[in-house]
Amino acid sequence: MLLVITGEVKSGKTEFLMKLVKKLPEMKIAGIIAPTIMKKGEILGYEALILPYGVRVQHVARKGEGERVGRRYVLLTGAKSQIVQHLKKPPDVDIYVFDEFGPLELSGKGLLDVFNTFYRSGKDMVVVVRKSILDRFFDFIDKKEVTVVEVGEIDPVEMAQKLKKRKEVTR
Repeated sequence: MLLVITGEVKSGKTEFLMKLVKKLPEMKIAGIIAPTIMKKGEILGYEALILPYGVRVQHVARKGEGERVGRRYVLLTGAKSQIVQHLKKPPDVDIYVFDEFGPLELSGKGLLDVFNTFYRSGKDMVVVVRKSILDRFFDFIDKKEVTVVEVGEIDPVEMAQKLKKRKEVTR
């Protein structure tokens, strides 16, 4: 099963994912959650919280060496290699999380290798996808069992309950 969390830019997709993961303590989860790094109301970049390790790495910044992410940001080369190192052979899990599948991944760049590792595993997966690229994301994947949840449509606690029930049924 692939659960897609979607919404507009700054609609709370990452916050939804973080709350969802916190409500699943009995499940083994690996992946990336990418909260915003803010200072005085300004976005400085994004960090990668690498699960299950709890390692935090700033991976997107306004300046630095790496792949451009839109007009304002750079996916930092050193950070990308750290993320890949942690997740190239991820531990056995119940669910993978990937925040966020964006334009870089659609173009074959970014953290696409990490996404593909998770996706091809056959394990359940939760992925954050911006609403504006959702159709192109669906062209990219071949999963049959996909659930799309728009932020605000369902509470993360309720979604966690559905995932727990699914796990119980598939045992």
